[in-house]
Amino acid sequence: MTNSAPVDGYIKALCALAEEDRNLIVLDADNSKSTRTERFRAQHPAQFLDLGIAEQNLVGVAVGLANAGKTVFANTFAPFITGKCYDVVRVSAAYSQSNVKLVGCAGGIEMGEAGPTHLAPDDVGLMTLLPNMRVLVPASAEEAYEATLIMAQEPGPFYMRVSRRKARHFENGAPLRLGKARVLREGTDVALLSCGPILEEVMASALELSQQGISAAVVGFPTIKPLDEETLLAVVQQTNAVVIVDEHTSMGGLTGLISTYLATHWPVSAEVVAVPDRFCPTMPFPQLAEKCGLYAANITAAALRVRARKQSGGMR
Repeated sequence: MTNSAPVDGYIKALCALAEEDRNLIVLDADNSKSTRTERFRAQHPAQFLDLGIAEQNLVGVAVGLANAGKTVFANTFAPFITGKCYDVVRVSAAYSQSNVKLVGCAGGIEMGEAGPTHLAPDDVGLMTLLPNMRVLVPASAEEAYEATLIMAQEPGPFYMRVSRRKARHFENGAPLRLGKARVLREGTDVALLSCGPILEEVMASALELSQQGISAAVVGFPTIKPLDEETLLAVVQQTNAVVIVDEHTSMGGLTGLISTYLATHWPVSAEVVAVPDRFCPTMPFPQLAEKCGLYAANITAAALRVRARKQSGGMR
C-alpha cells in the first residue's frame, strides 16, 4: 500500500472483511466522502447505513446493532465521535462492553485548516480514560489494515484514530498485535517513542541523530491501550533517556500513559514534543505541525537536551 494513508488501509480491510462476514455493518454520519467509507458503500451497499449529521445517534444505533449480533464500525470525524458523543460512548459502548468499533477520521491536528472545532488533539486521551475501551493509532495504511482485522476479531469496544495523510510504512518484520509496540530502530543513547503518521518525523530525527554519532531507538505504539509496558520498560532501561512525540496534548494520550507508567516503574529523564495546551490557530496541517513543534529538527533538539541531562548526571 505504498503512498497510501492509514484510512486507505482501514477501508481496504473493511471491504475484505465484508466479503466473508455479512454481519459486519459500517455506519457514517454524512461524511462518507471525507471518511472514505463511500468506497465501502460502493462495494457493499447492503451493509452500509448513513445516519446523517447526528453523531450521538450514530453511536446509539451502533450499540443497538451490536446488541443484535452485528459487528459495527461507526465512522465520523475524530472530534465528533469522541467529544460530542462522549457520554453516549461512556455509558452505551464502554460501560456496556458493546461490540462497537468507533473510528475517528483525521484526529489530532490534521484538519488544521478547518479550525479548532474540527481538531482533536484530545481524542486519544478521552478514549483511554474509559474502562473496557481499547485504543489504536496506526501509523500507516499497512498498520491500519492489520488493526482493523484485529478489531473485527476481538469482541468489545475499540476506538481507532485514522489519518488521511499519506504515510510511509516502517517495517520491523513482525505482524501487528494488540497490546504490542513495534521497535522500528534499535538504539542505546535515547529512545524516541511515538504513534501515528508523525513517526515519519521521528524516524527522520533518528537519522539526524545518527549523523551526530547518537544512537536513537525508535518505538511505535499502534496500540495505545493496552500499553505495551514490557517493551517500553526494556527500551527505557537500555537508553535511560526518553523523548515522547505525540500528535496530541501532553495531558492524556500516549504521553500520559507512558509518563504515568515510567513515574512508578523507572523514573527517567524525559522530554515531550506534543501539541500545546491551548486551542490551535486555523492553518493547514504542515504549518500547524511546525507551530506545535512536531517536526524532525525539534525532536532532535529535544533528544539532545535529554541526553545532555543524562550525561551531566541528571535523572539516571
